[in-house]
Amino acid sequence: MATVRAYLEADARHDYHVMMLLADGNIHKLWQWWDWELGSCTCPTDTLTIGRLTVQKEDTEQATVDVFATLESTGINTITGPMTLVRDGAGWVVHDYRRNGIDLASNIASRSGHDESEGIHVSLLGVDRDKTSEDVWFRITNNTPHDISLDTFVASAGVLKLTPTVYNAGVKDILRDHWMVTNLVWLTPHEVPAGRPLVVRLTFVDLANGDHHHVSFSTLS
Repeated sequence: MATVRAYLEADARHDYHVMMLLADGNIHKLWQWWDWELGSCTCPTDTLTIGRLTVQKEDTEQATVDVFATLESTGINTITGPMTLVRDGAGWVVHDYRRNGIDLASNIASRSGHDESEGIHVSLLGVDRDKTSEDVWFRITNNTPHDISLDTFVASAGVLKLTPTVYNAGVKDILRDHWMVTNLVWLTPHEVPAGRPLVVRLTFVDLANGDHHHVSFSTLS
């Protein structure tokens, strides 16, 4: 109960580092990516409402919690069970639950891949998915002499073209000799089946001379 409350309260604060420490497996990876991107965000705290929180089952290694909670700011995130926790040393960590009706852990996956163009290095970290979007996480390193900006990012899944949207304005000004982690988000007209190949192409522009640089990936949804 204490772990679940601490996790929900950290979620409301957008404290991704604490959420990472209070989770394992794929959920741990997701909040680690968010922590690399934003750190402990100074965004306004969400309104947390816990409507139900009851331990259903507990043994020495695993616990199941019935939970219903909402996080509300500009929109509403709904967290529901069954939430499973596993014992990590002397304490508990969150292993899985449903977020906005989607099983969270099963829709997160690490991915690997690397491409570069004249000093711009981009590595794939992973994906997280829901019914209407494909989020792909990248580490972008700028080893060029100038600041760069992400100009366009396009993706397709077979004949399905995805619609790009941007979460982190930092990709519009990546300083020379710096790196950043970011998730690039494509909206989908319907859920893309897990494991379907995605083709991604990123275009960067040199903010000093206007040169364009392209990197491309083929990964799995």
